[in-house]
Amino acid sequence: MFQKKAHLKVLDLHVPLNLGQQYYDDGYVADLAEYTVQKRSEAREMSPKVQRAWFKKYKQDYEDLPHLSFGTVITFEKPGIFWDTEEIHIAYLNLGDELANTFIRGRQETDALRRLGNTEALEKLLKLNYGFSSLQANQKTILDLGGAYALLRKQYTFDEMRRYNKEGLSDSMKWKMMVALRDLTNALIGSKKELHRLNSGTIK
Repeated sequence: MFQKKAHLKVLDLHVPLNLGQQYYDDGYVADLAEYTVQKRSEAREMSPKVQRAWFKKYKQDYEDLPHLSFGTVITFEKPGIFWDTEEIHIAYLNLGDELANTFIRGRQETDALRRLGNTEALEKLLKLNYGFSSLQANQKTILDLGGAYALLRKQYTFDEMRRYNKEGLSDSMKWKMMVALRDLTNALIGSKKELHRLNSGTIK
């Protein structure tokens, strides 16, 4: 039986979807709070008053939590005749800078991978390309690693990311990018040292 797959574009990953799962990249949106309310109301009918209340809540959430302020992932279920449908949607702001946009999109796609239950697909790529062990990643750092991987896949150099000082990203998000970059760099250096020891016969 043919199994549907989700294409996560900036990560360039095709991952299988479980029965009833659907993945949507809704692209750039003007307002995350407005977008979130719109999607929630598609899954569950809301009165205008309730919509306004949720809009106010989401607006405050995005202002209070810097890691939520650039993109979002929404998951909800819709009842069906034979089985329920689980929809996973991602959306993000246009930050006016390709590097910043790529990092944020990589994070959102990685969060979608997590909701789809398939972060292993990204972890395999990190292991293959950078010697990064999945044991080093956790639910918090995997998003930033996905963002950094998306940048490296677009052939941004380590130096370009280190020197990035534009206003597209907040200071906290720049720090997350730097930490992920450091972790990948250390893993790559470690894997090269390990390979050298193996080739030189120093491992017993």
